[in-house]
Amino acid sequence: MFLSIFTDELGCDIVEALPVITSWGLKAVDLRGMVFGLAAEKLPSDRLPELKALLDRHGVTVGCLQSSLAKVHLPDADRRRVEAEKLEGVIRLADAVGCRLVRSFHYWQPKGELVGRLADRPDLLEQALDLFAPLADRARAAGLTLTFENCGVTPDEVFAVLDALGVPDWALAWDVQNDWDCGERRADPDAYIRRMVARAKIVHVKATGAVAGYGEPIPYSKVLRACADAALEGPVSVETHNPDKDNVSHVEMSRRLTDALQAAWPANS
Repeated sequence: MFLSIFTDELGCDIVEALPVITSWGLKAVDLRGMVFGLAAEKLPSDRLPELKALLDRHGVTVGCLQSSLAKVHLPDADRRRVEAEKLEGVIRLADAVGCRLVRSFHYWQPKGELVGRLADRPDLLEQALDLFAPLADRARAAGLTLTFENCGVTPDEVFAVLDALGVPDWALAWDVQNDWDCGERRADPDAYIRRMVARAKIVHVKATGAVAGYGEPIPYSKVLRACADAALEGPVSVETHNPDKDNVSHVEMSRRLTDALQAAWPANS
C-alpha cells in the first residue's frame, strides 16, 4: 500500500496542486477533476501526453483513476450512453498515464427505503447489473481493475455486486468514514475493520474523523495496520472533503490530513 491524494481536493487545478503535493513527500496522486480544467476522463487525446509529461516532471505516479463512472441510479438509455462515453475516456486516460486501477459505481444510488436492499434483494441486484453489464464487459476487456465505493451504497451492497460479477481482481474502494458509525463497527470494531480490508483494494480517508477536532476520532493507526497486514495492493487516498472550509483552506486541510496519515502509517510498510 502507499499514500496518495486526490489532486482536486486541494481546490485548485493539477498544475498548481502537484508542486504542493510533492512538497509533502507524496509520490502518487489520484485523478478526478480539475485536470487542465476538466474531469480527468474528459481530457482530449491530444492533451494526454501533456498530462503524462506533467506527472513525470514532478516525479509522481497515478495511484487510481477516481472516476464517477455509473454513479447514477438505474439510468435510462440516454444516460447509459453518456456513461459508456465516460468509460472510453477512462480507458484512454488509463493508457496514457499507466494506471488501470479505477474507482467506479454500478448504477445503484438509491434513496429512502431502497437504501441497503441490493444486498438482500436479488431482483434489484439483477436489475442494476443488467444495466451495468455493458460497462463491466468493456472494462474487463480493457484490462481495468474496478473498485466500487461505499458511497451512496453500503459495503454489503458492494460485496453483493462483486460476488455477482465474479471478477477476481475487482474489489471494494473502502471509504472508512462513510459507514464508520454503523452497528457492525460499534459491536466489534476490530472484526469490522478486518472484514472491510479483506475485500478492499483502495482506501479513502476524509478529514472528518482523521484530523483532530473534526468528528469522532477514527483509529487510523489501527485501520492502516490492518491494511498492511492484509497486504492492501492499492492506495490509501487523501480525499479531504474539507469540513471547515469557511476557516481553513482546502490546501491546509489536505496538508493536515496528509500529516495525520503519515503519522499513523505503520513503521514496516
